[in-house]
Amino acid sequence: MKKIITLLIIMFITASCTFFTEAPGTYKYGEFEITRVKEGGYEGYSTKVYINESPAPTYMNTRHDPQSLEDIKIGNGVRENLLTKEELFLYIEDKNLKGFTTVAGLEFNNLMERFYSIPVKYEDNKYSCNNANETIGVVKLQLGDETKVFVEDNCVVLQGQTEQDLVRSADRVMFFLLGIMKG
Repeated sequence: MKKIITLLIIMFITASCTFFTEAPGTYKYGEFEITRVKEGGYEGYSTKVYINESPAPTYMNTRHDPQSLEDIKIGNGVRENLLTKEELFLYIEDKNLKGFTTVAGLEFNNLMERFYSIPVKYEDNKYSCNNANETIGVVKLQLGDETKVFVEDNCVVLQGQTEQDLVRSADRVMFFLLGIMKG
């Protein structure tokens, strides 16, 4: 009987420690704390990041968490083709892409402007990959046979097998740029 009571006490203490030290749906991804968020109709993730060695955390909201994006490859030159530009333009060649492609563009836009202060614009496809140069970057959203992020013809390409995958690739590139995920 003493063994059973002792075992129950140990189980209770272990469960209590886990319950009170971690928020529901929170896990560590490397050094980063990821929390599942459900507010109203929105479901996504909040990642705690520290910018420029600030003691106060900043929270990055994304629709996907790093674990669910590990299958997306990041090609060479992506960081340089984004972070060295004064402004970025979104380019969508396929006019049939709409709903989730817009979400992917907005997700990318909000995070780039917030964390890097690089304006992201969409002006009726005014800029294509041909317009990319030293100061202007172009980010092309397209469908393809694999979900990945790469550089092609001076453009950073966010590619997805579906429009929903374009949102995944937008989140993946942000986790990469912030050093939360490797390339």
